[in-house]
Amino acid sequence: MQIGRRGRALGRGSFELGRGRVAIVRVRLRGSQVRLLWRRGGALTVRLVVRDGRGRSAAGRATVPVRRYDAAATEWEIHPSVPDGFAVYGSFYELFDGRFDTEYDAMREARKRLRRHDRALERRLEFDHESDGTGVYAQTREDLEAMLAILRGDP
Repeated sequence: MQIGRRGRALGRGSFELGRGRVAIVRVRLRGSQVRLLWRRGGALTVRLVVRDGRGRSAAGRATVPVRRYDAAATEWEIHPSVPDGFAVYGSFYELFDGRFDTEYDAMREARKRLRRHDRALERRLEFDHESDGTGVYAQTREDLEAMLAILRGDP
């Protein structure tokens, strides 16, 4: 399978055909490509070639619209977590207005700022980063509120 945008190849992927002929598609794109699509929207062109065990093949092409994901309504909302704690999820990349190359780099900067401001608070927080955001866990709601205030520059 090939993935492209505006006639330019972005990546290749493979898929597994599961029960009921459902395809699970895995494609690796560079972070900059994902961010560009996320910000501007648009469409991807997917070209798919399927071959069976006898060497027969079928091919097709489809245009898949990409819409900007609007997480602003729920991003950085504090929720009760299990066990006996609280969790918040959001994008440090977005919080820092895209000044870093990846979410991981932005999370590292967030932790550095927290250490400089309140080392004990940074130690009480647990970070779980993903490519598009980071989960932060704490035993108290106040710790998460303090973290967000520090990183947003609130007094």
